[in-house]
Amino acid sequence: MRLPLAPQAKAQGITKRVAERELHKHDNITTPYGDLITVLELTDEDGQTFKVNSLNPFAFLSHVASVSVAAFGFLAQQLANKDCRLAFYCDGVTPGNVLRPDLGRHFEAIYWTFLELPSWFRSKVDVGWFPFCYIESKFVKRVPGGMAAVTKMVVEQFFPQDELRFNFQRTGVLIKHQGVSHLIRGSFGCWLADEKALKEIVSCKGSSGTKPCVSCLNVVNRTVPRAGDYLVHVSCPDQTLFAKQTVESLTHMAVDLQAKHGVIAPGEFKSLQQLYGLSYIPEAIIFDAHTRSVVRFPDTVFWDWMHCLVASGGVAQYQCNEFCLRLKADGISLKNVDEFANKVTVPPCWQKLTKTFFQDRTVEKHGHHMRGFASEMLTAIAILGIFIDAVVRPAGNHAQHVACFDDLRSIVFALRTDDEVHTMMPELRRRLESHHIAFQRLYPRCVKPKLHYFKHCLDCIEKFKCNLSCFAPERKHKSAKQTANFSYNKIGQAMLTREIHTLLELWQAPTSFVPCKLGKSLKMPEWMETLFHGAAQAPAEASTTISTTKGTVNANDLVWVGTSLCKMQLGVRVPVGGTDYFKVVVAPLKRLPTGEWSPEVDGPVVVDTDAMSGTLCHCVVNGKVFF
Repeated sequence: MRLPLAPQAKAQGITKRVAERELHKHDNITTPYGDLITVLELTDEDGQTFKVNSLNPFAFLSHVASVSVAAFGFLAQQLANKDCRLAFYCDGVTPGNVLRPDLGRHFEAIYWTFLELPSWFRSKVDVGWFPFCYIESKFVKRVPGGMAAVTKMVVEQFFPQDELRFNFQRTGVLIKHQGVSHLIRGSFGCWLADEKALKEIVSCKGSSGTKPCVSCLNVVNRTVPRAGDYLVHVSCPDQTLFAKQTVESLTHMAVDLQAKHGVIAPGEFKSLQQLYGLSYIPEAIIFDAHTRSVVRFPDTVFWDWMHCLVASGGVAQYQCNEFCLRLKADGISLKNVDEFANKVTVPPCWQKLTKTFFQDRTVEKHGHHMRGFASEMLTAIAILGIFIDAVVRPAGNHAQHVACFDDLRSIVFALRTDDEVHTMMPELRRRLESHHIAFQRLYPRCVKPKLHYFKHCLDCIEKFKCNLSCFAPERKHKSAKQTANFSYNKIGQAMLTREIHTLLELWQAPTSFVPCKLGKSLKMPEWMETLFHGAAQAPAEASTTISTTKGTVNANDLVWVGTSLCKMQLGVRVPVGGTDYFKVVVAPLKRLPTGEWSPEVDGPVVVDTDAMSGTLCHCVVNGKVFF
């Protein structure tokens, strides 16, 4: 579905003319909502304008529904006649050399989606998040207000003040297919981003400010409040002491700053910004009455647990680093940890670690964080947890550190269950409070504002009943960066053109809207006939790989089925009355008298894909399975 880039196209014998014709075949599509690709104009500080191509969201929904019965049915089922909520995301991306001193090909990517779409669909790289535009950072830098002005422009494209223009909340989008129509309406749901981007979007001071949290009124940093004071430090674990920032309070601050700008002395105005925890950027969302009323910050800020926990100096990166240093001080070398890690079976859908990961990525100095990508840290947490169960816990060492790490493992496991996590909130909050207190006591030099922000991550998941994270949209950067690496002019336009081509091709494919899909088919094993003997329907196809709503599962992966730990053997497709149903053949592991699990398995059983959990890292030590 993805058109090859120039080097691959040449190797495959695809001529430049054929590739360009295929790539640009969607450029001139027109719908009742206008052209599919619209041109926006931004003005720089010198008054010069430059053009930015964007994907018209109204035209996109109208077009895919009109040309694909599968897309029309999916949109009608998931979004029609509902109070939908739109989620937005933006991030700065660097193709090529990330250490380049100038901006080079650095660009800002802006995506959007609907919170009502299923989590399995949102997590699909090419279809779940829709590109709005890509803007080179060298242009953004020249725009008064920078990204604050750009994000305000984005909001105005979806929710314009002009009553003659299409507006998701007021007019919605009427999707049609072969005489049947449905109306899709939506309000501004949330803005998902890392802390740096939120600082630009909301015009707040961020983690380096005296008031580091835009979601709280009384949380401060770089100062120590007195006991019993209204103010509380950002490291405080007691969430009941936080005074919540409201839409009304933030609006009052924004209006007050607007009114006093240029009126009071510069020093007083600077102090007022520090008091409010805001930066006055006239072009920002919160300083415009219309966009402020649409977006309703801070209620629609969605704190990202990926960045707060496992990426960019997140809490887990600090904790893993400190725990490895404790192991080393106890006589367990990082080489020993790596040797153990190499024996752990990591599912194919997880990020593999290098053979010397812990030796290479651990910073041998207290108060520093482990170096690693977010996906690597998820694997590292799982492996360290197995190492604790198999080696550290039986020796009775580091009981407090082990208990704190157990809380971290439980939190990460819950967050990996997608939207289901909001049903686990009471236990998750208990774990979070226990973890915060222990983390602050054991690793005082590692307490950063992200420990506080992570509390708001759970608030967002509970409020929106949706487990958003930056994992899915950041995976989408990969294809955009590949395009940017081979573009030498109009990079933003080139990236958007290729992404639209891929998006439209996939939205016309019926398989894009099916949650389950088998991998490469294999010859049906003879034992399958015995297993399905007497069943109403026999499987028509089998594979050692199956994609489900819980992720991709491969043969020999460990999964939970209820309270049983099972080894996946096959995924099967069972046709019943013209409808395909997907099942999984698993072999339950035997339980030892001690309650632990043996690597030996019982006979295979067939279960629904929904009854199965996500995959688990595991290791067999002394005849016992640790996971």
